Amino acid sequence: MVEPSTRALAATAVLHVAPAHVDVRPGQGSHKDVGGRRAFFVQHCESYRYCSVGGDQPSELDAHLAGWTPTHILIEYSYFPKIAGALRKRFPDARIAMRAHNIEPLQNWAVSPPEQKSLFIPLAKTIYATFRLLYADWLTCRRVDHVYVIAPAEIPAYWRWLCGAKNVSWLPYMPPAPLQRPRGHHARSVIACLPGGTETVRTKDLVNRFMDFAGAARRSGWNDPFVLTGNVDGWKVRTDAAVEIAGFVDDLPAFYEKVAAVAILSPVGYGFKTTIGDALACGAMALLHPKLHGELPPEMKPYAIAVQSLEPAELARVRSRLQGAPSALDAMDAVRTRFEAVMLDFLNPRPKGARTS
Repeated sequence: MVEPSTRALAATAVLHVAPAHVDVRPGQGSHKDVGGRRAFFVQHCESYRYCSVGGDQPSELDAHLAGWTPTHILIEYSYFPKIAGALRKRFPDARIAMRAHNIEPLQNWAVSPPEQKSLFIPLAKTIYATFRLLYADWLTCRRVDHVYVIAPAEIPAYWRWLCGAKNVSWLPYMPPAPLQRPRGHHARSVIACLPGGTETVRTKDLVNRFMDFAGAARRSGWNDPFVLTGNVDGWKVRTDAAVEIAGFVDDLPAFYEKVAAVAILSPVGYGFKTTIGDALACGAMALLHPKLHGELPPEMKPYAIAVQSLEPAELARVRSRLQGAPSALDAMDAVRTRFEAVMLDFLNPRPKGARTS
C-alpha cells in the first residue's frame, strides 16, 4: 500500500468536480460512488473543495478557485474536457485525474430505448450522441494525468486504447459507511432485487429477469422469500406470484441484514453495479448474469454466483452454492485496502515530466 506521510497529506489541496445530477438522487449509484471519495478527502486532506457543475463551462469553477490553488484535482465523469483543459492551463503543476463511471459511449447505446434505434432520425441522434461521448473520453484522457475506472475489466477492453496502460488504473467503488457496519447477526433468507426508482431499458430487464428467476426457483422447490424493492407501478414489466413488491426501503442497512443474496441478472449496460458492492459490504451474496460475473474483480468472485440458466439442475447448483457460501463480509476487506491505496497514491505530488497536453 502507498502511504504518503501525514505532512504530505496535510499539504494537499484537493478540488473535486462532479456533475450536478450526482446530487439529485442520494440513493443512486453515482451519488454513493462519489460520496466515498468525498468522505476520504474530508478525512485526509487539509484543504478540500467540492464543486458541482451543470455543464462543461470552466467559468462555473471561478467562485470555488478564488484565492486558492489546488494541488490535486479529481473530475468525475468524462463529460468535461473543456474544464479539464482549462484547469490544466491554470494549474500546470496540479495532479489531475478523471474518474470514469462507465464506458459512456457503449452505455449510452446499450440503454437507449429500442425505438431510438429503429427510426432513422432517432437512430442518427443516438449515434451522434454516442460518438460525442467517445470524443469526450478521448479528449479528456489527453488533458488529465490519470484515469480511474470503476471496473478493471474496462481497462483492456477500452481505456488502455484511449489513454495507455500506464495512465489508467482501477479505483474500486466504496459503499457508504452505514452499509459497511452490519448491526447484528440475523437469519438471512431473502433473495432481493433492487432495480432503483427509474424505469429504463436496464431496470425493466432487471425486473423481468428477476421475476422469471423467482418463478423458476419456486417451482424448483426454493422456499426463500423473493423481494423486489422500489415502486414499479406503471412499469411495463412482468410479475410473478413468488415475488413480494416491498416498495421503497427506508432503512437499507437493516434490510440488507435479512438478505442472503441480491440478484442482478440483466446484462444490459456497462460499468460496475454499485448494488453488488453494497450487498457484499452488508454480508449478502450476489447472483449475477454470467456477463457481470465475468467482469467482476477477482477479489469479489468468490462471493458471487453466475446464474447460467433457469433449468432445474442449474437452480439446484445455485441453491447449493448459496447454502455453503463464505461470509461476504470478507469480500470488502481487499477492496477497501485497494481503495485506500489508490486514493493515497493519487494524493502524491504530480510526477515531474508528466504530460501537459
